[in-house]
Amino acid sequence: QSTVATVVPKHILVSRLSYPIDIRQLDFDYAPSIVFLEPNSSCNFHYPNRTRPRQLQVKRSPIAAFHREDADDSPPQSQRKQQQQAPRPSEEDLLAMETWVGEIDVNKLGIVFVRLRHPLAIIKVETEVVGGSLVSTFSEQSLIWPPYRIDNKSNASVRFREEAAPMSNTAAAAAA
Repeated sequence: QSTVATVVPKHILVSRLSYPIDIRQLDFDYAPSIVFLEPNSSCNFHYPNRTRPRQLQVKRSPIAAFHREDADDSPPQSQRKQQQQAPRPSEEDLLAMETWVGEIDVNKLGIVFVRLRHPLAIIKVETEVVGGSLVSTFSEQSLIWPPYRIDNKSNASVRFREEAAPMSNTAAAAAA
């Protein structure tokens, strides 16, 4: 009698973004453990340091990293010329790309939003169970309907509550 064991990764990261991102464990800046995730790609992930919090941080990758010279699937000569003629990012943009943001807990199911700056982008991170793995999908959130966030930068405590908006006539008629 034989036994079949199937080994699956605990975490899978999926990018549905139009730009590359770097992902790391919260406050763990050991370069070999930083994950480079290209647009429309996926990879397995494990936490490299068990003493650090089991949360992720994300940042936009520098544009130069996306157009690597050593890629096997290098673009045709005409596209390479277009890439080389693209404007270089400003110092402000490069600095912003180096800023890690978020405390994303991919061990919890659900949706979390992360805000990138310069240029402004809101990333939606949705974690769900697929088979035996936790799959976290990074996708762009519309800037038209951004999620709300309250940052208290004062020394005072702030209390808030959400109240339901009054139902409009058309919504009340549809509910009846």
